[in-house]
Amino acid sequence: MNQDRFIELISEKMKLIRIEKGLTQDEVAEQLGISKKTLIQIEKGRKKASWTVAVAFSTIYRDSQLLNDLLGDDPLIIIDLLIRGSHVALQKNIENERKWWQDVKKAGPYVLQENIVAGHYRVIDQHSQRRYNALSEEDAERFLASVASEKTAES
Repeated sequence: MNQDRFIELISEKMKLIRIEKGLTQDEVAEQLGISKKTLIQIEKGRKKASWTVAVAFSTIYRDSQLLNDLLGDDPLIIIDLLIRGSHVALQKNIENERKWWQDVKKAGPYVLQENIVAGHYRVIDQHSQRRYNALSEEDAERFLASVASEKTAES
């Protein structure tokens, strides 16, 4: 996924997510700092949201089930990956996220997984704690190799 695809996905689903939240176009437009006319154009597919509007929308409505299913992960993680490329994750239990991930490789107590929706990667530990996120499989594999070798050295 890249920023253009992210904008496209958010733009296409803004109306559904707004309805899911029980909000009016006036309320959402005000929250996003855009005109109601602009929001209507986005919702009707005549215009795409800007990067800033897509990020703001995803941040404000990050608890939306539709949004999380659309992106296959926490919207804030997707945004962070699109901006930085990869990052070490806060340790967060990922038990409820299993439906979006498939195992790619195991190394010691760590597992490299690919998100089947958005195509990014993460490394989790034996306690199902997210340790690292990356857009590229190579970056995730390097991290996996480094933490697995650290764990082996500790033993």
